[in-house]
Amino acid sequence: MVVAAFLNGASIGGWMVSAPPFLARNTDPERRTLAFSLSYGSSIGTGALAGLIVGVVSRDLSVWGWVQELTGLSVKQCVLLASSGSVLVGFSGLLFLQERGTVTEEAQTSVPFVNGALIRLKSRRFVLQLLTTLVLWSFFVGSFPPFFNVFFHKQFNQSLDGIGIIFSVSQLCQLAAVLFMPWLVMKLGRVRAISSVQFASALVLPILIVVTNVQIAGTIYLIYLSLQVMAEPALESFIMDSVLPEERNTVTSLRYMTLFSVQALAVLASGLAIARFGYSSLLVALSLLGVAASAAFYSFFQMGRQSPVTHESNVTAACSLR
Repeated sequence: MVVAAFLNGASIGGWMVSAPPFLARNTDPERRTLAFSLSYGSSIGTGALAGLIVGVVSRDLSVWGWVQELTGLSVKQCVLLASSGSVLVGFSGLLFLQERGTVTEEAQTSVPFVNGALIRLKSRRFVLQLLTTLVLWSFFVGSFPPFFNVFFHKQFNQSLDGIGIIFSVSQLCQLAAVLFMPWLVMKLGRVRAISSVQFASALVLPILIVVTNVQIAGTIYLIYLSLQVMAEPALESFIMDSVLPEERNTVTSLRYMTLFSVQALAVLASGLAIARFGYSSLLVALSLLGVAASAAFYSFFQMGRQSPVTHESNVTAACSLR
């Protein structure tokens, strides 16, 4: 089981790094945000559905002695084998996918060396700015959710069933939020949409301090968590559009390395802060951190800076004139 857990984590990490460049390469810029939202949404939706199915199947199969007699395996072992088999089915579907190059990428590869050097210089600047915002945002994102079950148990005396309901409903809310993001991007633009939901998530979190009703607290938590997840697909597509195609793999690796390392530190720091200062001080501090992340993202990528889509369009136009 330990070896399988290690392989599972490694494969998920590989998927996270390879999927964004693949989606960016095989989608048109105007449909890219929708493609990333559908990718995130399908992952969240099927995860919730799988949890429901496994729970129902485990209860039903537990009374079927013939399963154990036929296979010699327990019900839980059968569920694990079926889960592994589903991965193989998904892998077989990947074999039919064919990669393609977009018009923008082909134009970028035909840019002369001087222009390419300028783009690479801007990419390095972009990466430094991106990592700065990711450190702030990753700390905000990774601090409170790991402790939400303890929070609702201590503050509202919620049972395991009540906490499970909040978790289950949160999956549906996240799915709806992710699928709503392309519309918000269309209305506000990608940078404004991302920074807006980041800012809103930061403002919603400290409301939990003053709420005394568990239903209202659960609703506030669901809004806070959904806004967090809502930003992710647009942020992913924004990153992919802001660097050269050949840089996408490296930038994605840096993004997730920063995300997971900062979140590990955030969980440790949050646990110590809760034990020493309580939830109120932590939530206020995290809210300020989220506001700082939103402000940094907006100031870096919206104020006084050309948007990645406009920049790519100019490069394409320059190449077409040649």
